[in-house]
Amino acid sequence: MRYLVPRLGLILLAALVAGGCGFQLRGAADLPPEMARTHITGLEARDGLLLELERQLRFMDVQVVDDPERATARLRILQKRDTRRVLSVGSDVIVREYELITTVRYDVRGVDSDFRRDPVTLTAVRELTFDQTSVYGTAAEEALLRQDMQRELVQRMLRRLETR
Repeated sequence: MRYLVPRLGLILLAALVAGGCGFQLRGAADLPPEMARTHITGLEARDGLLLELERQLRFMDVQVVDDPERATARLRILQKRDTRRVLSVGSDVIVREYELITTVRYDVRGVDSDFRRDPVTLTAVRELTFDQTSVYGTAAEEALLRQDMQRELVQRMLRRLETR
């Protein structure tokens, strides 16, 4: 009980300092109204990046439309590349770490407006420790890292599309 009061005081002090310096948790991105009905091209229907992008857009009350004629904007994925390269090798010449890299290049165009965002390239990188004795576990870990990278890229895309 004797430590509760000082800890509570420190927590309140930290909250006041954070609030006083203008710190805020980031909410959903504020997308331009031209993106109210967005058609996405350039990715396969089951691509994880597409699924995450659609999920995030819907969360932000953007209608993701399949018919380009109904769209107010077109988000084009111009290029998406997933690569993996050796990061380190042990003295036994066995790969110990990989570097996972996902790069996406996209642009956005309004359908019946002058709205546009020029092409942007974003890259996400993660390190993967390779365990030769647990290939299945390593594959599962790689899949989770790729999902995390896709979430990061979508968040960065949406932040860049915010109204300024």
